[in-house]
Amino acid sequence: MLTEAINRDLASLKRFCECWEMRINTGKTVYTTFSLSNAVLKKALDIRIGNDSLQRNDLPRYLGVSLDPRLCLRRHIEEVANSVRERTRILQKLAGTNWGPTPQSLRTIYVSFIRLVLKYANRVLNLASRTSLEKLDRVQNAALCLVLGPLKSTPIAILELAAGCELLGLRRGEQTVLAQERYLRTCEGAPLKTMVEDFATQRRRIKKASVLSVAQNLSKKYSVPTKRALLPVPSWAPETAPTPPETILYIGPMGRKMKRSPSL
Repeated sequence: MLTEAINRDLASLKRFCECWEMRINTGKTVYTTFSLSNAVLKKALDIRIGNDSLQRNDLPRYLGVSLDPRLCLRRHIEEVANSVRERTRILQKLAGTNWGPTPQSLRTIYVSFIRLVLKYANRVLNLASRTSLEKLDRVQNAALCLVLGPLKSTPIAILELAAGCELLGLRRGEQTVLAQERYLRTCEGAPLKTMVEDFATQRRRIKKASVLSVAQNLSKKYSVPTKRALLPVPSWAPETAPTPPETILYIGPMGRKMKRSPSL
C-alpha cells in the first residue's frame, strides 16, 4: 500500500515535469528507506517513475548531509570530522610559520574556514547521539588549541569562550528553537506550521529524538517570542500557480534551434 502511494505521487510529479517541459533523470534518481526496524530495512520496494524502476541507496547524500537508514548521522559526523581535520592541518601550517601570526588572525581563519563546517546543518545534528557529537567537540578542540595555544587538557567550553565563539551545543539549540518559532509564524494551513502544531498534540510511540522534540524541550527552558509578525504570504498558492508559457521554435542567427515565448 505504501509502494502504491509513492508511485502515485511520482506519477503526479512526472506529469508536472512534463507540463513544464522537464524530464526526470531516472538513472540518477534513487530511493531510500528510513526505519528503526530491521524487517522494514531489509524489504525491497518496487518504486517506479513511468516504466523505469528506481535503484535503492541506503546511504544517500542530500544537501550535503549523509543520511543513514536509522538517521543516527554517524557517517555524516565522521565526514565532517575528517573535513575539519584536513582544514586544521592547513591552520597548523599557518600557525607554525615565522610570518608572525597573531591569535586574532588565526581566529579569523578558524571562524571562516573551519567553524562553518562544524555549524552546517546544525538543526539536523540533533538526531545524532551525544557520543557522536563529542567527536565534533574534539576536532574543534584541536583547532582552538592552535589558535589560542593553551594546554591540550583545557576544557572545550573554556576554549570557545576564550576565542569568543558560541558553544556548539548552544548554537545548535538556538537554531533549532528559532526554526520552530519561524515555522509557527507561517500562514494558516502551511505544511510547516501544521507539522509543528500537530507534533505538540500527537502521541508518539517512537522515543528517538527528533528536531521538533528537541525544540519542544528547549522551548520550556528559554523565553521564545510568540507575538512576532507573521511571515509574508506567497503571491499565489501552489494550486493557483500560472500555467507553463506557450513556446514556439525558431532558428536563431547561427542556425541553432531556440525556444521563445510568442510575445517576444
